[in-house]
Amino acid sequence: MTGCIQSFVLKTSANVGNSIEFYRNEADIAPKVSTFKLENISNTINKYDNKGQALSDSKIELSIDVLKQDADANVLVDSREIIKKLSTQTKENKGEYGKSGQFMTAISVVGVEDSKLSNLGYQANVAGKKYNIVEKNGRFLFRSEDAKSYKYTNELTGPENEIVILTYLPDSSKDFIQLKKDKEETKDANGKVTTKTLNNVDADSKYTATFISGLQKVDFVTEEKLNTISDDGVDSKSLANRAYARDILQTFYNYTFGKDSKFLNELNKTTQEEYGKNDFQSVGQYLQFLVNKIENKENKLKDNQDLFKLSQKEYGLIGIYQNLMITW
Repeated sequence: MTGCIQSFVLKTSANVGNSIEFYRNEADIAPKVSTFKLENISNTINKYDNKGQALSDSKIELSIDVLKQDADANVLVDSREIIKKLSTQTKENKGEYGKSGQFMTAISVVGVEDSKLSNLGYQANVAGKKYNIVEKNGRFLFRSEDAKSYKYTNELTGPENEIVILTYLPDSSKDFIQLKKDKEETKDANGKVTTKTLNNVDADSKYTATFISGLQKVDFVTEEKLNTISDDGVDSKSLANRAYARDILQTFYNYTFGKDSKFLNELNKTTQEEYGKNDFQSVGQYLQFLVNKIENKENKLKDNQDLFKLSQKEYGLIGIYQNLMITW
């Protein structure tokens, strides 16, 4: 991960209030907890006609739930029961809990309804606690720098858990999905001609895609590989850090784009209207569906031909998804 996840996965001196903490008892040593709370983000997308004019009475309203870090939260895990479980988890991952000079970090989520947590398989929040470390199937979203291995808290395989995005392009100015264009010429009173490029909008108010970058699966370090690395291997901690970062990314993804998320429900509602299909278990399945609509892919992509139609709402949803995934 190269985005914001790195800021709380690994030790950093950029955190406010860095200091040395002294503990008299190992049972009191607590990890640094990064706290996240649920935030709703609303998006208003204009719908256009074939002249490039925004339709004032046809705006597209979209909203998503995201986990946003609470930079002001600075909580102490003061439960010896929880600390004991974290210590046990560290030993299972071939590490020593609370070892001097070794950084420990955990992810906490607050303000999320228990029904949402339950649907995603997470442990319910404990009322009155300032922290609720993400927990699933008895494992906490936590890592000790000393641990040489890692076991995932989240499930990362299966259709609903796979994370698929549009492939990154060498040219960052190029759109992941390019649309068919129209050119419109206008002449002013002095006879000066101005040419304006517009997205082509057909009679059904749909766009036509002429290029798509392709699909890229966000991979992860397999548990088999994590279990076979040697205790003294130079790459062991690096692999464990990568696995922990990927686990955090999966948590973000589950809340925002996973099953029963506002986004996926809205996507399935849209595809039901467009294709009579509403059983996508993930955004990746939907993106694969779009790519599969392309016949004779190689020639069409090479010649910049029409690939597939998509509604303006679909295009907006894809943009929201891709842009947020990139920031993570």
